[in-house]
Amino acid sequence: MALAIFQWHRFTTLFPCHDEVEAALKKKASGGKIKVEDVLASIGSLGVSTDAVDRYLKEHKDSEGMVDLAGATKFISSL
Repeated sequence: MALAIFQWHRFTTLFPCHDEVEAALKKKASGGKIKVEDVLASIGSLGVSTDAVDRYLKEHKDSEGMVDLAGATKFISSL
């Protein structure tokens, strides 16, 4: 039983929750948008794989190299 609880705790703490992602990204956001490079820099500290996030950012970035903060937060939180 203790092993099962430990494994569950380890699994649930490997992935950041929505609030953690939002807090990390909000620090560098402006006007509801955030630079792609800032997203990539922020997710490294959260332990999120950059491959899926990189694909998302390439698909959703605007001409100024920025993405919607809410959309990026939701996507990263879903990983």
